[in-house]
Amino acid sequence: MSSGISVLSLTSGEALLEKRADGSLNSQQLRQLEYASHLDSYFIITRTIGHNKFGPRELSPNVVVYPSNSCCRLAFRRDAMRIASRICNERRIDVISPRDPFLFGRVGVRLKRKYGIPLAVHIMGDMIDNPFFLKERFANRIMNRWAKAVLVEADAIRVASTVEKEKIVKLGYPEEKVFRVAFFVDFGPFIDADGSAKRAELLGDRFERIILTVGRLEKQKNVPMLIDTAAKIVAHNPKVLFVIAGGGSMMKKARKKIRSLNIENNVILQNHVENSALPEYYHAADIFTMSSNYEGIPMVLFEASACGLPIVSTGMTGAIDTILDGETGYIVPIGDADALAHRLLELVENPDRAREMGKKGKTHVLEKFDKDKIVKDYITMWEYAAAAKGK
Repeated sequence: MSSGISVLSLTSGEALLEKRADGSLNSQQLRQLEYASHLDSYFIITRTIGHNKFGPRELSPNVVVYPSNSCCRLAFRRDAMRIASRICNERRIDVISPRDPFLFGRVGVRLKRKYGIPLAVHIMGDMIDNPFFLKERFANRIMNRWAKAVLVEADAIRVASTVEKEKIVKLGYPEEKVFRVAFFVDFGPFIDADGSAKRAELLGDRFERIILTVGRLEKQKNVPMLIDTAAKIVAHNPKVLFVIAGGGSMMKKARKKIRSLNIENNVILQNHVENSALPEYYHAADIFTMSSNYEGIPMVLFEASACGLPIVSTGMTGAIDTILDGETGYIVPIGDADALAHRLLELVENPDRAREMGKKGKTHVLEKFDKDKIVKDYITMWEYAAAAKGK
């Protein structure tokens, strides 16, 4: 049933523009159609950068994706305003919905001021006033100020975790405007995957257990801690293999540190793994781990749990909403390699315990992150924002 409202979304990436030879849609496109099934119309401007120039992509009669075709990241602001202005002049738009409170949020504020359209801002990760984020680079401090100014003008604020909602409310933003809406995940491909062939390939005749982590190797992931943890575990049990899937700017430093600790034989760095191949990696592994300093709610935690893996993670935002500490995995202090190694070794040496935790984790995420409830929560947030028009 349609809510009768029209939403203009500001987001990033080329996946929403993909055109497959067989006419099928990818998971990101299908997710947008789920939201759109409850809307009158849904327009999406997605940031695309580089020489490739894309045309608009109609996903359904009420969903159109427009590429920005920007020459650089900063040019997106100008390009998005041009495209959005045309849409707002030609069509009724009830809510502007930027994917974050930074550059996208600033575009949203300009559109709100120009057209008087309510603003629903998404916070995709635990970055606002996060000390780890602020220390990474000077530009992040500027972005932090941008974000706070954007949220002042927001008519609705979407966060993905309980911890993040508590923080935003403590910063002084009205609680009634802050909506906790979990991430939408299609668990089907992960539940039904078969990782036996990949497991045999990785284990060979040298290893007995696989610890997996998935994600781009960037500063926020605390890659040095992850590798230190691997070294501590290998020192206790050389039959453990670490698989790190996902490239990133820290890849070269990660390789250097792995060599310096003499654990090259026990760590596999996969520079890039296609999303379609991830389910078999999850099913090949015994345990999943994360060492991040901050996140939102990482999708990989959902995916790993849906595959029946116990999880050992640092206590960044999102872990608390995903992991039942001591039941479906363990949460350890951020930056504590000893604690992370201790809990991982506990599960390595107790495979029955690990499997039981994994089963509980699978049940937990499938029940908690119900697709229909998440879509309903999205629509409720947009309806709340739309009702602010004229107030």
